[in-house]
Amino acid sequence: MVNSFNVEYSPEAINDLKNIDKAIAQRIFNKIKWLSNNFSYITPQSLRGNMKNFYKLRAGDWRVIYTVDLIKKSIRIHMIGHRSEIYK
Repeated sequence: MVNSFNVEYSPEAINDLKNIDKAIAQRIFNKIKWLSNNFSYITPQSLRGNMKNFYKLRAGDWRVIYTVDLIKKSIRIHMIGHRSEIYK
């Protein structure tokens, strides 16, 4: 797809995915793939406070914390976790 963004995973995000139930991890992975294919058409949800340079992606009760480089057309996934713990 011409408009898709490349996705990079931090070591922490890879570790987070490994520790999540496989079915949930697959759903999160599919949502990240959707984000990379549709990023040009959405308005990212920015975070506040000490995470103001990051964005969040919702996947049910799970959150994906990421940054974007518009010049390189890349999305870097930093953390993946349950909504009750990800912001701590």
